[in-house]
Amino acid sequence: MQVIEARQAQVIVDRLMEDIPFNINIMDAQGIIIASGEKDRIGHRHYAAVQSISKQKRIEVYRDTVYEKKGTNTPIVYQNDIIGVVGISGEPSQVTPFANIVSSFVVLLIQEKSEFKNEQKRLNQKKHFVKKMIDNIDGNYDEELITEGLDHYKVNLMEENACILSKNKKDLEEILDDHEIFYYESFYFCLVSSEMHSVLSGQLESSDLSDIIIIGEPQLPTPSMIMETLDYWYLADFFQLANKVVPSDIKAFTFLNSVSETLDDKIFDSVKEIYQDYYETLIVFAKTNCNYNETSKQLHIHRNTLAYRLQRITDMTGLNPNLWYELCTLLMYFMTNYKAIS
Repeated sequence: MQVIEARQAQVIVDRLMEDIPFNINIMDAQGIIIASGEKDRIGHRHYAAVQSISKQKRIEVYRDTVYEKKGTNTPIVYQNDIIGVVGISGEPSQVTPFANIVSSFVVLLIQEKSEFKNEQKRLNQKKHFVKKMIDNIDGNYDEELITEGLDHYKVNLMEENACILSKNKKDLEEILDDHEIFYYESFYFCLVSSEMHSVLSGQLESSDLSDIIIIGEPQLPTPSMIMETLDYWYLADFFQLANKVVPSDIKAFTFLNSVSETLDDKIFDSVKEIYQDYYETLIVFAKTNCNYNETSKQLHIHRNTLAYRLQRITDMTGLNPNLWYELCTLLMYFMTNYKAIS
């Protein structure tokens, strides 16, 4: 049975007595006063409330006695159970409408709190599911995890899935309104079947997106596929690509995500020093195939300014962005710094 918390009940009493000109008592399921405008009554048994609980109806008291005060006592009913009683002191004909309001108010708050707890429980359960799934990077799931995926999230971990990933939950909700949305390391993602993947790829062509969405390729095992899609997102953001990105757009650059162990500390320190000023210049220069005129146009700078910036990069790092193989090395260093500060 749901229990009324004394602290919550007192907050309700204090707030409502600012507008209701009568004393309010809230009793628990045993008829003990747990909140009151008259604090010295808290902890005492309310005999009219005990009667109200026993008879499962409103009890009205028409005169003060040693045990009770004139007023009305209305059961608080939640999911067909009496979980407490609201008592309001005064002429029953005057205070009964207020008792009904307070009782309804308590029930609404309890229902809201219960729904919040259930939602938190579900979110924690889903978070645990994601962690357990991703920790099994090779796809060696136990039967319990497979069953949970099917029963709760309509995800079959034993079949090829595609990962649709973004930092913007709203975009995913608009595109995948009937799919479960998971959360991992500040990203939202959905797992969809191979058939749905083909449908979504077409839909996204005409969708108005507010952030990058990566459409991963269907494959097994699911955890490594999710991590691969996550790597694609970082690459897409690093290269400032369009909002809708498929792996084929950036697959050639996946090596940038796995070369940090080969970095030269001295060069990396230089890159960190110039990153803020020259990151965009390097990215645009690479995306325009090292075309000076097009890079200058996109950056809205003079060609000589571009030449100065590229020379500055060379002077600081010892790597010349005009040489394709040294440009790739520079991108590797810039990508590593990007991930470090993201």
